[in-house]
Amino acid sequence: MEEKPKTQKKPTPNSNKNIEKLLAENLEQNKQILEAVNVTRRYIKFIRIVNVVKALLIFIPLALALIYVPPFLQKILEVYDELIGTS
Repeated sequence: MEEKPKTQKKPTPNSNKNIEKLLAENLEQNKQILEAVNVTRRYIKFIRIVNVVKALLIFIPLALALIYVPPFLQKILEVYDELIGTS
């Protein structure tokens, strides 16, 4: 059996209007999605900045403690040794 060649239908004005309507709806939905994506990006950027600040609030005091506490403790231990009388 032979297959008949498929003929293309010419777009009618009604189908063009339908396609334009669907494209307009699609464009509006894409704009809404883009707005949501931008809000999410700003939120993620804010969270990253907050995490860096939190890490700095933890590590800066630790670094300063490592620098300044040992000499301070050494002086305290020297005074303690003098009070106890050990050499």
